[in-house]
Amino acid sequence: MKKSASKNNSCKLKNIILMFSIWSFFLKKKEFTAALIVILIAAGIYCAFQIPKEAQPTIVIPIGTVTTTFPGASATDVESLITNPLEEAIINIGNIDTLNSTSVDGMSSIRVQFDANADLNQSIDDLRDAVSKTVGRKYSIS
Repeated sequence: MKKSASKNNSCKLKNIILMFSIWSFFLKKKEFTAALIVILIAAGIYCAFQIPKEAQPTIVIPIGTVTTTFPGASATDVESLITNPLEEAIINIGNIDTLNSTSVDGMSSIRVQFDANADLNQSIDDLRDAVSKTVGRKYSIS
């Protein structure tokens, strides 16, 4: 048991001496240490600007929003006259992931999130067609 403890202490002592010699080298060679720090910082800045654009891709979130206005109408009227018929038409569109709607006094907003693999332009066109077929008024679709 004493050999094991002695060997363990010997390894610790060697590690301490090694660390001391490394620190001692950098403390004695101050110009070298400063130059090394400057080189490492410059290399880091250079590498940060050389990161390819693929590391920061543009992400398209497939969302369509239908906003309607009905000035002077209560929230329940907006929901029953505008939001519910639009939701019924929109829910039949393919590639829908989630559908959320909000009706307040004088305004309705329906948020449609499409599947990530869906063609966004086609899905927005389908959304626009469903809204146009449902009500003969102009709605802002984005």
